[in-house]
Amino acid sequence: MPTEAAPRGGRRLHAPFAEWMMGLVPGHVTAVEGLTRTQQLKAIGNGVVPLQAFVAYAFLMSDEPATQNVSESEQMTAF
Repeated sequence: MPTEAAPRGGRRLHAPFAEWMMGLVPGHVTAVEGLTRTQQLKAIGNGVVPLQAFVAYAFLMSDEPATQNVSESEQMTAF
């Protein structure tokens, strides 16, 4: 469930859902004892999506130029 009941009756983001959206193992942040919900969300929000970091690092370490599969017209319209 992406939300949970808030103290004043509304809805708020459920920390395990944010953890899942980041691609983290369940409990990687939310099972740490002593962290409040706010601290959990801050840690999750300030983190890096592991899969995105892996792809970026692999790309940076490759010998392929960044524009290998992009046409010149696509490059000009990208910005």
